[in-house]
Amino acid sequence: MNTDTRSTAIIITALFRIEPEHPLLPQAVRWLMSIREFGGHWETTQETAWAIIGLTDWMVATEELAGDYVWQVSLNGESLGEGLGE
Repeated sequence: MNTDTRSTAIIITALFRIEPEHPLLPQAVRWLMSIREFGGHWETTQETAWAIIGLTDWMVATEELAGDYVWQVSLNGESLGEGLGE
């Protein structure tokens, strides 16, 4: 269960809690995003779970979750909803 991907994601999470302005964080996040498999996921469920935790911490710290955007959800061509994200 110990892989470079999982370890990096755990370190990202820990580092954000200890030193959120650490200069290595952007590179670690970039690396974590670059090693995803085709389809946007990581190799194992453990890697995926920890990567999502680490990346969520990154998005909170960089305020990426506060973006202004438009969203739409559809299934089999049928619209299920749409709105604005604030």
